[in-house]
Amino acid sequence: MKLQLMTLLFAVACSSGKSFDSGITEPSTEDESVDTANPSDTSVTPDTADTEDTSDSGVPDWSSMSAGDLIVTEVQNNPCVLGDDTDGDGNPDCLLADELGEWFEIYNTSGRELDLIGLVIRDDDANNRQQFTVSQSVIINDGGFVVFHVNGDSASNGGIEGVVTYNGGDSGFGLSNSSDEIIIETPDGTIIDQLFYDDDVFPDSKGYSMNLDPSAFDATSNDASANWCVATSNYGAGDFGTPGATNDNCQ
Repeated sequence: MKLQLMTLLFAVACSSGKSFDSGITEPSTEDESVDTANPSDTSVTPDTADTEDTSDSGVPDWSSMSAGDLIVTEVQNNPCVLGDDTDGDGNPDCLLADELGEWFEIYNTSGRELDLIGLVIRDDDANNRQQFTVSQSVIINDGGFVVFHVNGDSASNGGIEGVVTYNGGDSGFGLSNSSDEIIIETPDGTIIDQLFYDDDVFPDSKGYSMNLDPSAFDATSNDASANWCVATSNYGAGDFGTPGATNDNCQ
């Protein structure tokens, strides 16, 4: 009897256009996803936007370097600090010995900041190789220079500050006055840049650095002696060069 009565009421409600409330609450189908704008909501998915950052991953920068990311741009292989001609031979005396004043400069073309730690700098002498490894963190900005110097004391190195020192002279890496090589290499053997110079075709003047023209700042152009000239800017205690600064134009 009750069932018949409910059926009758439902039929009447439908015919009159009114809704029938059965008293049963239907489950909501509305999207109830958590509002991630609320910082107190611990269900927020962690931000992965910085997963590309490998600065603290322990992976050395040299492992991702390619040929030409660093280039040799200036070499002071025959420092002098020109003094008076005390011996009367018509040439100024040198007040600075090679083993105290040699340096070379590298430039970052990679488009990103690099840490040079781990890189090997060597010559090409298989029988008596001279080399050193960059054993400390050395940051070089994109488009920036680093000067490697045999002597970090500006009072005795020709007047240069802010250099990275290496073990040079007879006990390590040195720069011949006539011909030599500067090879930048990763520990796994990838050559980043190399310069082979010879005083027959490269500039060679006592007290003047070998200066790469700014228009030739790439790993191919710096191989050609025609793109090098003696520096014309004075630095430090009296020699010529632009250590750590924009090179002189050769034209």
